[in-house]
Amino acid sequence: YGHQAAGSSPTVVRRSMIMACDMVGVQGRGLCHTSIAQVVMQDEDPALKLPADDILAWMQVYCSGCISKDRARTAWARLLPNMALPNRWSYDNGPMTTAMAHLHDNGWQ
Repeated sequence: YGHQAAGSSPTVVRRSMIMACDMVGVQGRGLCHTSIAQVVMQDEDPALKLPADDILAWMQVYCSGCISKDRARTAWARLLPNMALPNRWSYDNGPMTTAMAHLHDNGWQ
């Protein structure tokens, strides 16, 4: 709850996965995704849901008109080089940088 505002770093996602596995009774961590999908719906898997929610939060801010598109593009271009750094999650301070970090973690350049 509230992860869209604070962002879901890989550590938060891992901890959420461990808690979800414990809730569905999975002892071996390697089977967690499958077990969560069998017990509850697949879209409740924290490893999928948290990053998707974070990216959706940025899309909602961008499309809502709360920030000008030019200003958002400028900020994105300025912050993009930081996403290639190993410590990219230390730059996470809102929906845009959280979305950028998740996208980079999943192969977007």
